[in-house]
Amino acid sequence: MNDTMIANCFVFGVNHHSTETDIRGQFSLSPQNQELLYQKALQADIKSLAIVNTCNRTEIVGMGDLNQALDLYFSVNNLAPELKDKIFIKNGKQAVEHLFNVASGLDSKVIGDLEILGQVKDAFHQSKKYGLLNGYLERMANNCVQAAKEIRHNTQISNGTTSLAYSVVKFFKGVQLNHQPKILLIGAGSFGKHIGQNITDYMHQAELYITNRTDSRAVELASHFGAKQLNFTDWKAQLNQFDIIISAVSAPDNYLINEEDVAQFKHTYLLDMSVPYSINPAIKNHLGAQHLTIDELSQMVNNTIESRKSEIPIAKEILDKNLQLFYEWSKFYQNSDSLKNWKKSLYEKVERCPFLSKLPAETVDKHVNKSMSQFALYIKNHNQ
Repeated sequence: MNDTMIANCFVFGVNHHSTETDIRGQFSLSPQNQELLYQKALQADIKSLAIVNTCNRTEIVGMGDLNQALDLYFSVNNLAPELKDKIFIKNGKQAVEHLFNVASGLDSKVIGDLEILGQVKDAFHQSKKYGLLNGYLERMANNCVQAAKEIRHNTQISNGTTSLAYSVVKFFKGVQLNHQPKILLIGAGSFGKHIGQNITDYMHQAELYITNRTDSRAVELASHFGAKQLNFTDWKAQLNQFDIIISAVSAPDNYLINEEDVAQFKHTYLLDMSVPYSINPAIKNHLGAQHLTIDELSQMVNNTIESRKSEIPIAKEILDKNLQLFYEWSKFYQNSDSLKNWKKSLYEKVERCPFLSKLPAETVDKHVNKSMSQFALYIKNHNQ
């Protein structure tokens, strides 16, 4: 029997496999556009929808009318129709398996990425908040989380600190810096928070400054880390005083830092952790290896975890086992209406039977539940 529930699932978007960073940035959804997409999806023929929007991927997971979801996404993000050639689309089991791989870190740019599971969970939390997480997709999300946790518990694929946020401090472990380097972090979003946490945990001598378009968020994050805050209107005038400048803003409209801003730089490092880039790539002509992008740092981290690749087959076995459990549940889930109708018909027959209607309620319930179990087992064994 075909599983119509799974056939109704889809995922589409862009990620580090399908597009380069500069192109990928065009597809990224700002917080405002994410909210707008959720609102429009509620009014459309889309049963469920969640947005996974990170520095390495913008993917829409859902159930229902795929074409309508695509059109809404392109409309909300003001994307040209010809850009549809740049996105990937997966349906049915391919979509389900993709989501399981993403949540477990097997599809990440940094294999075993510790952050992606939290990002997937946040995506489904937002979906539920907007009333766009039906019971079926919620069960799928929970199974993804369970599989990812089992992989982390039973393999070494995520052993240690390997994430894009950690790649920042990992890079500077091999660099000769001032005894107390001054670091400016631009961006107080989720990714910026992870970077700030790693700087605080591993670069104890560093003097951290934080700035953000919304000053109040920078104040809040700086207070959390015991760092200093710079108003967004002031940071550019003070660039020369920093040894390290890290930009982690989400979907910037244009470059925040250009060549003229760094003309006097000699020993300053610029790290562009934004998608799309927020630091003009032409700066590399001036700073050379002192200017790094998120793609370069990702590759550095991956080069250090080759040994983890031996864990991938074990991780895939765990993933396959959890996928099969979900598929079995999905087939049974399709029969939920039949089971409800069966139960309803049994109680109706009890009411019409002179003998059964006189039995105690708990006795009737016991026999109904026994019949329900036998019916459910029959459906499962006969794949009907």
